[in-house]
Amino acid sequence: MRENVSAQPRFLWRVGATGCRQEPAAEPSVEMPMPDFPINPPVHVSNDCVFELRSIDEAARFLRGLNCGADVQADGILRRLEVASTSEDAQDAADAFRAWLEGEGLLVEPTQAS
Repeated sequence: MRENVSAQPRFLWRVGATGCRQEPAAEPSVEMPMPDFPINPPVHVSNDCVFELRSIDEAARFLRGLNCGADVQADGILRRLEVASTSEDAQDAADAFRAWLEGEGLLVEPTQAS
């Protein structure tokens, strides 16, 4: 499966002993990117710090970073995010991602994220 890379974030969140920080993201290496789709409204996530995910690519990167290999549901959502090729597929995947975050206690309401 190819990852959607057309709207790579300019910064990646890194979580360490000193808290969260942004670092410049590496340039994508794929020559023919697939379309990226926004998540509307953006998802606010709390995982040692609160941050916003605005696209299905960012959501997929977040899931990969959690190393949820044993979580079959998270793995299925990751696959849906990676293969979304229409805005409807992307919205369905984003809705599933949002529901999974809520179930895991990682979803933050936008008013709490401010």
